[in-house]
Amino acid sequence: MVFHNQHLKLEDLKRQRRVPNNYLHKENIPEYPKPEFYVSRLKHETSGSALRGIKKDGGFRNPSGESRIWWSLAVGPDEINNAETRLREKSSSDRGRVAPEQQSFLWKFATSPAFKETSRLGSFRFTFPLQEVLTAYKDQICSGADPVMRVLRTDLHKQEVVYAILVHSPNLNKKFSKHPLLEDDPNAICVYRDGRFIWRSEAMCETHWYEFDKDQMEARPVWHEFYVWDHVALALHVENKQVLELDIDKPEDFLTYCEKDDVPYRQEFQNHHEANELVKEVWPEWVGPLEAERPLQMHYTGKTRMNSASLTSLQHSIDLTVPLVSNLHLFHKVPPSSYSPQNQTEPDIQEMMQEVQQFLTEKVGNRYLVFNNSLEDRDPQQASNLLEEVKSRLSLYLSSRAKELQ
Repeated sequence: MVFHNQHLKLEDLKRQRRVPNNYLHKENIPEYPKPEFYVSRLKHETSGSALRGIKKDGGFRNPSGESRIWWSLAVGPDEINNAETRLREKSSSDRGRVAPEQQSFLWKFATSPAFKETSRLGSFRFTFPLQEVLTAYKDQICSGADPVMRVLRTDLHKQEVVYAILVHSPNLNKKFSKHPLLEDDPNAICVYRDGRFIWRSEAMCETHWYEFDKDQMEARPVWHEFYVWDHVALALHVENKQVLELDIDKPEDFLTYCEKDDVPYRQEFQNHHEANELVKEVWPEWVGPLEAERPLQMHYTGKTRMNSASLTSLQHSIDLTVPLVSNLHLFHKVPPSSYSPQNQTEPDIQEMMQEVQQFLTEKVGNRYLVFNNSLEDRDPQQASNLLEEVKSRLSLYLSSRAKELQ
């Protein structure tokens, strides 16, 4: 559903007529944060065939001949960390005291595709500074004048909310006057201020694995719940199939590789090796290799021992094993500091309480693997075996989830 000329918050969307009773109306969603992300980078994801066209044109245009070039806000660890700092400062101010130093929590809620290393649109992600894109647009499309930003619409899909912003030349103010200006409103979903966008996310989680404790400013594990997720998209208006030219001479400065998301919008994707070969073909002077987008949790947990392709594949599998895998520490009555670094040997598992054994039997048919995580006994083949087992168990679930989200 499309709601023109407005950005509607979730509560406003729920009150709209004709909105179907789907994910948006779920009432059992755990408490989650609604931070302000200060964003100074844009991303554009595309396919291999479009990659050739971008290099040939020296920039970006709509391949369908339409008048809008679409970009999204690029939110990474720096933006997440800064947003968390603001949440802590606000909490301290509200309570009149300084909150103690705690572990990072906001990244655990960043589970929607807006934050993922995977892509639904293609294997290639262009990332540019926002000001570089706007300056090019100003010089090439607006004849040196500052571009105008307006509220284009809110798109509501089954599980996705898109807040679209229109960017156009001031020469076209009359043409687009029906769209409200993007004003610096403290209650707005998205505003432009001081050379960056401020995005006040209404739904940063697609899958809720945690509940937000506002008093302690921490994330507490819960059983998963699916919900809607939101993001911001920019529509740069161009006419007569005009190309927005950017400096694309060095792919290492702006181009990364994305694995295929579990719910793709397009069919054309490449594996990492194929992507490298294609980039080498398009940019013959480039030496490579093409850097792969890393899962967000890698920036916080430091788990980087697996190679790029294996880690991405494993993370992809873990994200999709919702009905099959559970955090056993929810049942294991020991302090968190005890179960994370400790060895998990077969005798330990066998001594678990009856409710865990019952869970293993009822939920996953008693299928589980036991890892000895000590350095001297670690067997790399175990990780490979686990990955293959998870993949083999995912086919039915993948099929059902894909159909559900179509």
